[in-house]
Amino acid sequence: MKASLANVADRVLSVPGIRNRYLDATRHVVPILLFHRAADAENGIGGYQPSAIQRYLDQVRAADIQVLGLDEVVERYRAGRGVSRPSIAFTADDGYEDQGSVLGDIFAQRELPLTIFLITDFVDGSDWPWDARIHYAFRQTASTAASIPVGSLVLDFDLASERARVLARREFQLICKSLPPASLSAALDSLSGSLDVVIPASPPAPYRPMSWQQARDLEGRGITFAPHSCSHRVFSRLSEEDVRNEMEHSWQRVSSELRRPLKAFAWPVGQDHDFGPREARIARALGFDATLAARHRYSVIRGGEQAATLERIGFGVGDGGESSWRETTGIRRIGLGSRDNAKSMTRSVSHDRLGGLVAESNRRFGRRVRAKALLSMASALMGGYRRPSPAELGEVRRVVFVCQGNICRSPYAAALLRDTGVPTVSCGLGANGIAPADQMAARVAYGRGIDLSGHCSRNVKDVEFRPGDLVLGMQPGHLSAVQPFVVAHGVCASLLGLWAWPPRPWIEDPYGLAPGAFEQAFDLIEESIARLGRDLAHLYRS
Repeated sequence: MKASLANVADRVLSVPGIRNRYLDATRHVVPILLFHRAADAENGIGGYQPSAIQRYLDQVRAADIQVLGLDEVVERYRAGRGVSRPSIAFTADDGYEDQGSVLGDIFAQRELPLTIFLITDFVDGSDWPWDARIHYAFRQTASTAASIPVGSLVLDFDLASERARVLARREFQLICKSLPPASLSAALDSLSGSLDVVIPASPPAPYRPMSWQQARDLEGRGITFAPHSCSHRVFSRLSEEDVRNEMEHSWQRVSSELRRPLKAFAWPVGQDHDFGPREARIARALGFDATLAARHRYSVIRGGEQAATLERIGFGVGDGGESSWRETTGIRRIGLGSRDNAKSMTRSVSHDRLGGLVAESNRRFGRRVRAKALLSMASALMGGYRRPSPAELGEVRRVVFVCQGNICRSPYAAALLRDTGVPTVSCGLGANGIAPADQMAARVAYGRGIDLSGHCSRNVKDVEFRPGDLVLGMQPGHLSAVQPFVVAHGVCASLLGLWAWPPRPWIEDPYGLAPGAFEQAFDLIEESIARLGRDLAHLYRS
């Protein structure tokens, strides 16, 4: 079905009149693709197949898509100068040896521009990335199960199958990325001891970095390079001084070893919680022309910003690049480049993100749940649900979050908002009053800097509602269920997801599902809490 729809879209876009409109609508949209590793099944390293890259680049050339160097994208971005025909740029992160010998060689042979962002301590040979060490440990262990202490958590993992190891490794890595340096080192030591694996000081062959000489040779063949930090540690967990040192020193190393490095910086890991305004301010102060994220979004050229963050789209390794081809040419680009003001552009990017959320919802939660979510979303867009008025929000003195069991969504939402200084309570319609936070919810929350280890569930009937309460459910059924309490106590009620954009009345319950389902639900909760917090600023500014 996906392939047939994509073919229909391709045929529609080939009609001259429609194609001209398409080109005009997307002239400010330049997809920047991101590569990581070449596939190495023997060593358990997932990635792209060289043949898939070659096929993809053949498609790009046959479709007359313009391949821009990242330096030109940055220049156009700062000038607000769009493109006259479909364009794309290519990047890779980290500096593994195969990124030079495989990926770099493919691009150099075809005389196509590619920018590789280097972890400079890795290339120097003085360190290797913490996430690669985690991959190595889970790959090498002979254990079929493990209990790994990390901070206040003890993580119990099944390691009896290859799939179980992959899931355990991803979950452990997710938690570790939020840890400050000392805690990260302790977690790696704990991992090594629990799995009975000695993690070597230097990377084994499958994790080997490219050399500076290899980078210089590739530079001579048209490949450009830029810094990706010294250590690949997540910047949001570092001090301001450490962030500045990482950015400054990695630039110094790249510029001292290479002739024409690009003064752009790729944020380590590069997701929403990995960098922020502090890091952007430091990048501007250090004179970087641009920074790059990895949030699977399109970059929209608008101009006038130094060190603005460009978005990137990961190359689709699981389908031989087919999804990346749809990202490059498909109708999801329409509308992203046709709005000039920042507000409209932000809404467009959010709509693009919605497409991904719908697809993930279908895969992770099932078609029936997705149908309910989409119906409620459509109702919200048509005004079927309402947020409290500014006057009503001005009377709020406490927020009460409601979900079903009070072990996943509502405690996470309450903890997030409580951290801003807003009084909160969480409860569940079916909570038993003694259950701790769900283990997976606690793990994913801990990976985001929220500790739910002390949580104990509370039933909605045990909450003492009072004037000034704002009751927020996670899905429409919760709103109906709390209506008797709303009427009895005269409190205000709504749905948390209405603060997201587009409004999402249904925040799916991830209970019993994989970490990715919790990530999706928690992403939506965080987006909603950020906007809700602004509406309740009177509670923490008074």
